[in-house]
Amino acid sequence: MRFLFVLALACGAAQCQNLNCDLREYKPVDGLTAQVAAGGLQVRWEGERGNELRADFAIRDAQPIVHGLAIRSGQGNWRNLASDLTPEFDVTTGRRRISEQQLNPLRGLKLRLTPELLDHEKWNAFWDAPLDVPGWPNTN
Repeated sequence: MRFLFVLALACGAAQCQNLNCDLREYKPVDGLTAQVAAGGLQVRWEGERGNELRADFAIRDAQPIVHGLAIRSGQGNWRNLASDLTPEFDVTTGRRRISEQQLNPLRGLKLRLTPELLDHEKWNAFWDAPLDVPGWPNTN
């Protein structure tokens, strides 16, 4: 959950040009802090084994960057893990389907294959069936 929150703050960092970050709605929680610092947004959180982690987000040439990632043990010195990283996002879209292999047990149970049932059951797939193979009827 903390990782998702940090990711959400990172996305918000893209809105921080010229230190115009609005943290009025930010609510601190134990083990996680966010503040405007060092020309961007700084997020700190508790890691494993007593480590503290820090991510600094900024805007450079109108593009979001991860200015720095660092770690420290206890109150020790910060050790840089990476700096000036450019995030890269890949998005894959598709349509979730139910395969014949999944349909056979439902038919065996003599269930009525309604659109509602199919819509529900397609999320129980162990893996996705992303394509139809030509020449192989009733398979994907």
